[in-house]
Amino acid sequence: ALESVIVEEEGVVLARASLWNAENRIQNKKTGYIGHFAAKDKEAGLFLTGYIKEKAKEYGLEYLAGPLDGNTWKQYRFMVEDNKNPFFLEPYNPLEWPEIFAESGYEVIGEYYSVKVTEPEKKFRVSERIKKVRFYSDLIIKKADKENFGKYINEIYDISVKSFRNNFLYSEISRTDFLSLYLKIKDIIDFDFIFMVYKNNKPIGFAFGIPDYNEGLYKNKIETVILKTLAVNPEYHNFGLGAVLLEEFHKTAIDKGYKNIIHALIHQSNMSGKISEKYGEIMRKYHLYGMVTA
Repeated sequence: ALESVIVEEEGVVLARASLWNAENRIQNKKTGYIGHFAAKDKEAGLFLTGYIKEKAKEYGLEYLAGPLDGNTWKQYRFMVEDNKNPFFLEPYNPLEWPEIFAESGYEVIGEYYSVKVTEPEKKFRVSERIKKVRFYSDLIIKKADKENFGKYINEIYDISVKSFRNNFLYSEISRTDFLSLYLKIKDIIDFDFIFMVYKNNKPIGFAFGIPDYNEGLYKNKIETVILKTLAVNPEYHNFGLGAVLLEEFHKTAIDKGYKNIIHALIHQSNMSGKISEKYGEIMRKYHLYGMVTA
């Protein structure tokens, strides 16, 4: 981070944020990110966003985007409606925080949503028909296993950097940093929800999910699993592989007794969202914000 800022009064922390230099340019302007944002009240939050804006100018940053903790591989976006019972690994914030950004002059530059699928056993649509296409004749879909965790996560890295390269505000991540993100949750991963796709023995896609451990905190049981990431190497788009992977994921969820599936954090322009909306209803929305600093 260029700066890490705390607002305090008489030893009590009222707000915090970080300022980052971005690899990307927005509106062809030198861009920075405001991340790690938190505020106990609107007054402290507005003071802090104003301060960060002035600091950004000092660093020659012409545009600010956020909330974004350095890059999109980490935490980013604000939840903007209905913040009750957030699911595991979902961005969470008081609803006052996006109001602070809006009042500070930020505009929405990215919209995202999550879809909740109830009664997934009633919603199989396409995969058996799609699989009859010749493309699938030498295609293998298999579940990962803990013993070969390193192999699978390295393959997931290779697919991810190809698949997400054109995503909004994408930035490069080293293999080491990527592996560390998954190592943090290795012990709570259910490997039945990591699907790998191979064609001619080459990894070309994956789906990664995880049980909603947060649900266990307020319901004393976990009935929901989260489809967190689904990716296919761009060379193999247009074969319906995303839909096939999604339905394999759904089948496993049903077999393991889950009643709900969440398709998490989809960018509004993402084609996977069009697939997800055929299976469930939008349950929550999120925004990313930006502003010209000059």
